[in-house]
Amino acid sequence: MNKYLILSDLDSTLLTTKKNIPLATRIYIRKLVKKGHMFVIATGRPVQGTIRFARLLKIKNPIICDNGANIYIPNENGYEHISNHMDKETFKSLFSKIDPYLFSGFVGSDNYLFMENKKYIPWWIIHDDKEFNIKRVEGKLKNIVTEDLHISFFQIIKEGYQKTVDVLESYKDFAYGYWGEKDGLCTFVLSHKNANKGKAMQYLIERYQIDPTKTIAFGDENNDISMIKKAHYGVAIKNCSDELEKVAKAFTKSDNDHQGVKKHLQKIFRENE
Repeated sequence: MNKYLILSDLDSTLLTTKKNIPLATRIYIRKLVKKGHMFVIATGRPVQGTIRFARLLKIKNPIICDNGANIYIPNENGYEHISNHMDKETFKSLFSKIDPYLFSGFVGSDNYLFMENKKYIPWWIIHDDKEFNIKRVEGKLKNIVTEDLHISFFQIIKEGYQKTVDVLESYKDFAYGYWGEKDGLCTFVLSHKNANKGKAMQYLIERYQIDPTKTIAFGDENNDISMIKKAHYGVAIKNCSDELEKVAKAFTKSDNDHQGVKKHLQKIFRENE
């Protein structure tokens, strides 16, 4: 049997809105892994916000984290750095320019989580994990960063949206995503331009000698576009963004609250038996 490489985003794809993986989905994924297929979580979250879901699935496959800047190899005790990270001095320069509009945010590096206005940062992104000794530093992001960075999540007051976009687009080594506006706050994610899930996926294809026609990827948002385009089966969850819908090769019939990933995997494997 040729093994498949299966990648899935977490939030709004594999996870329900309550941030859980349904039991039936967990059982099905374990069965696939037991048969020799590789199931890989591919997320924008840092590894300490991700690892508990790998434990929940009871699998020890690699984890693509930080939007593809890093791959965590559980059995090899650490990260594979596969993309350039954001230079700390360039990052601090950028954040000095948007500081008047910054409401909250965090940035992650190998050893630190730097946070501004911590109480407004989603717990499910930055929570502690016993396996990772990540030091936390609070203060102004433009001042406290001491290492090159994997990824940043931050919120800008609505009035500063256009100025922030103008600044972000002037930093050509960085790439940003916009998650929308809610309650007067505009949410952005920032990473190095060479860090994306598609490149991380290619790294796994080469490292584990996967047949490119045996690749499946699931996602819901714009940061999933690169892996959806690269996968032979590039599948958008029913509740996906408009931009992802344009590049997807297939769509789940069910959304993330109704096990869309599991049901579509069952369909693919039935058709290929």
